[in-house]
Amino acid sequence: MAGRYNYSDYKRKWRNIKIHGEEYVISTSSLKEGWKIFMTNLVEIWIETITKDIALARCQSLNVLLDLDSFDIEETLDNILNDIPKHATDQSLDEIRLESIIDGVAFKFTINLTKGSPQHFWNEITKPLCQSSMELHRRHHIMLDTIKKKDEELLEYKLSGAELIRKNIETVPWNEDIFKSKLPAKSSLLSSIDHINAFQLMVELNNDSKKCESLIDNDHRPTRETNSVATDLNVKVENIHALDTELRAEVNTNNEAAKNENYLDSVALKAEIDVQDASDQSITNKTISKKRSITNNVVNSSLFQPVPPSLKTKKIKESRNIYDYII
Repeated sequence: MAGRYNYSDYKRKWRNIKIHGEEYVISTSSLKEGWKIFMTNLVEIWIETITKDIALARCQSLNVLLDLDSFDIEETLDNILNDIPKHATDQSLDEIRLESIIDGVAFKFTINLTKGSPQHFWNEITKPLCQSSMELHRRHHIMLDTIKKKDEELLEYKLSGAELIRKNIETVPWNEDIFKSKLPAKSSLLSSIDHINAFQLMVELNNDSKKCESLIDNDHRPTRETNSVATDLNVKVENIHALDTELRAEVNTNNEAAKNENYLDSVALKAEIDVQDASDQSITNKTISKKRSITNNVVNSSLFQPVPPSLKTKKIKESRNIYDYII
C-alpha cells in the first residue's frame, strides 16, 4: 500500500490526540482486508495493521456479553476508528482503548501500536509533505503569472483612458519584494501544536490534489456503464453482420436456383423446338413428295390442306411486342 492512494485516503484525516500531555496526530486508512492505524508526533511514527479476522477475535474477547451477530461489526469499527480521539478512554504509545455504546451496552475495542520504520515515516509523513510543497510551488507560479497579467491588463485600461471610480480598491503593481518585507513568525516561536496544524493543512492539500488527479484519470477511463453500452453496440453490430451474411447467402441461393430453373426451361424449350422442327421437316418432305405426284395436270387436293403452325412460330406470335401496347 505504500505510495498508493484509494478513495478512503482522500477522506482520511489526521486527528489531534494527547498522550501524557504531548501532542500527537492519529489517522486510520481503510483497506480491503481491514484497517491500518498511524500515529505520529512528526518525529516518530507508530502503526498497527488490523485484519478483519484479528478485529473479529478482538471483539469477541472484549465483548463477551454482546451478541456480535446482531449488528454489523465492520460498520461499527469503521465509525469508531474514523474518529479515534472521540472514542478513546485510555491511551498510551503502546495501546489505545476505545469504547462506544451499542443498544445501551458498551462496545469495547483496543489498538495495539508498535513503532514504525523510517520507511513508514517517509510514506506517511515526509512524502505527503514533499508532494504538498511541490503543489504549493506550482500554484505559487500560477498565481504570480496571473497577477502580472492582471497588472498589464489594468495598465492597458488606464492608457486607453479608463478611470477607477472607487479609489479605495486601487492597488500598486505587483512586486515580489513584498515576500521579503512581510516575514512570518520565527520558527522558534512556534509550538508543537502549530507544527501539527501546519502538517494537517499540508496533508489535506496533498489529498485534494491526489483526488483531482484521480477524478481526471477516471474521466479518461471507460466507466462500467460505458463498457456496457459499448458491449451492447458490439453485439448489435455483430447481429446485423450475421443477418446481412444470412440474407446474402439466401439471395445467392435464390439466384442460383433461378438460374438453374431458367436453364432447365431453356433446355426444355429447345428440346420442344427441336422436336417440332423435326416434325416440320417431315411434313415438308411429305409435301415435296406429294408435289411430285402431280401428273397430267391433275392436282392432288391433299397438297393444299393447311399446315398447322410450328411450336416455334406459335411461341413467337404469342410473345408480347411493344407495338401491341400502341393504340
